[in-house]
Amino acid sequence: GAAVARVGAAHPLTGQLVGKLLALSVAPGWRTQGIGERLVREAEAYLKSRGCQVVTFSLPADAGADGELFKAAGFRVAGWELEKSA
Repeated sequence: GAAVARVGAAHPLTGQLVGKLLALSVAPGWRTQGIGERLVREAEAYLKSRGCQVVTFSLPADAGADGELFKAAGFRVAGWELEKSA
């Protein structure tokens, strides 16, 4: 599996330093073995060690089990991103 994380900028309203988990991937044959959970924990620890006070990750609305992984790790819905075809 792999996770990609980076330190972002300070949140414009709260001033908190935001870390972004940009990607998380586990090969299909290795899923349901705790690897995704471990990658999320490791990415969070990395971002926290760099001073981040908030960690964000974006998912499509139909993420299913992926969304549950992040909810179980303590993530919550913090906003909506809306899109419309041009």
